[in-house]
Amino acid sequence: MRWKSALLVTVVCIAAILAAQTEARAQPAACEYRLGTLLPLTGAVAFLGKSDLVGAQAAVREINAKGGVRGCKLRLLVEDTQSTTSVAVTRLQSLLDKKIYGLVGPQPGSDSLAVAPILEKANTAACTLSSTISVTQLNNPYMFRCQATDIVSVVGAILFAKKKFNAKRLALLHTDDAYGTQAASAFDQVADAPATKIDISANLPVTYNGTDFTAQWSRAMASRPDAILVWATGNPAAILLRNAKQVGVNVPIIGGSGMTGAAIAPAGNDANGLYAMNLFDPAKPTNLQKKAIAAIQKAQGKDYQVSLFELLAYDAVYVMAEAIKNNPKNARLGLEKIKHLTLTEGTYTFGPKKHDGLGVSSLVITQMQGGNAVGVMRGLDLTKK
Repeated sequence: MRWKSALLVTVVCIAAILAAQTEARAQPAACEYRLGTLLPLTGAVAFLGKSDLVGAQAAVREINAKGGVRGCKLRLLVEDTQSTTSVAVTRLQSLLDKKIYGLVGPQPGSDSLAVAPILEKANTAACTLSSTISVTQLNNPYMFRCQATDIVSVVGAILFAKKKFNAKRLALLHTDDAYGTQAASAFDQVADAPATKIDISANLPVTYNGTDFTAQWSRAMASRPDAILVWATGNPAAILLRNAKQVGVNVPIIGGSGMTGAAIAPAGNDANGLYAMNLFDPAKPTNLQKKAIAAIQKAQGKDYQVSLFELLAYDAVYVMAEAIKNNPKNARLGLEKIKHLTLTEGTYTFGPKKHDGLGVSSLVITQMQGGNAVGVMRGLDLTKK
């Protein structure tokens, strides 16, 4: 009798296991799409990465609260580049090992250029947050841009100088890194185009790690420009603006997108009066921007100051979510199908031969007034006769 009882118990247990397995198969398995993000969260340009991360995390929370994408949650995997390109390369491999769908970032142009061949070999697409021009000119089908390229910003800066100040002559000061030198090259090129034709009175590089640029300012002013463009970010930008006050620069100063938000905070009051190529007017946010700001401030506190960089990363996550909708297995093909996707920073359109998402119409020219950025003109107005 004992063996019969034991047999009965065994049969019951087996039946229970089979029933549990059947029930488990009937339930949809939990799924997720992994997005990697490669950002400088420590080191010299941590102000960029920290802002980006806040925006990306807000978008992921918002999308997941609505049910995710294709019924699956988004998961953001974060790696810190420590503001060092070699670390960015190493940390990218860590993300690739975790089978990410695509990459949000990197932020600095040097990091984007360094990881591009690795992404191509891994068949993994990135939507960089960098404006460095060559990132999408590498003949690399996996590099996209969730930002306005510096060609767009240089064109916008020239059009603004002509329209606002009737400028005929412009000087340029720029850092000697990829961000600055490629903008300088674009400045030389577009200055000869019919719509942006202008005389270049000076084109002067400054050392990225320099501590005094008064000599360059003196040379720029000696060329008698009607306005001066400055392409720098972070500490070099702060030093340039401080030196401008010391030299007594008395013509308008117009900066690229690297001279907005947290990037220009080190300049303090020296930034007052600066015009910059922005994608966001903090004084008059659009309805979509208000929605994103509310989502960010819900997590960061109502006093958190949202800038261009939070919104760029917020948009980049939504861009990747749209790519998943278009093609859940291949981010490159999904991104190339995106047409007229309007988000906080403008309308994104990609294609097999178009990997830059935003144009001049997305620009907002802001001026620093009393420590705050205030919109003074929009990109659509720059192209009007």
